[in-house]
Amino acid sequence: MSWVDLSVRCHPQAIDVRVCPGGLDLFKSFPAMVDIHSHILPEVDDGAKSWEMAVRMCQMAVEDGTEHMVATPHASPEYTYDRTWLRSVVQELRKRSGGKPRLSLGCDFHLYEENLEKLARQPHRFTVEETPYLLIELSDTSVPPAVTDHIRALIRR
Repeated sequence: MSWVDLSVRCHPQAIDVRVCPGGLDLFKSFPAMVDIHSHILPEVDDGAKSWEMAVRMCQMAVEDGTEHMVATPHASPEYTYDRTWLRSVVQELRKRSGGKPRLSLGCDFHLYEENLEKLARQPHRFTVEETPYLLIELSDTSVPPAVTDHIRALIRR
């Protein structure tokens, strides 16, 4: 099978995306949909505004075929990221949604000095369910010049 390379321009570097010929048909064979970036937790950040909304969002996700969602509340200067408290919010949402979809805790990690220092001290504090996987969100308006260096340093850890 030959692969087609597509590039998406993103200031200042290009991000390579590899896609199989046939486009999205490739994904029809996948057994489940996993949403790795969701603001599903209620009253935590700019996502769900209430428990009712969070439960309805879970129901809609299941109706659309999503079997697993990673709750990714912001870890930013604007929103405090308290992992212990957030675990309890995820647990409550699991109960209220009847366990569907499956929920995990991660975060929407913003690259700024204080967060990077916390990450260096406690590597799994921000990752998806204490795995090596970290969701990094970059600014909508600009990409800092040192972002590549920061991400390479994180990968080396």
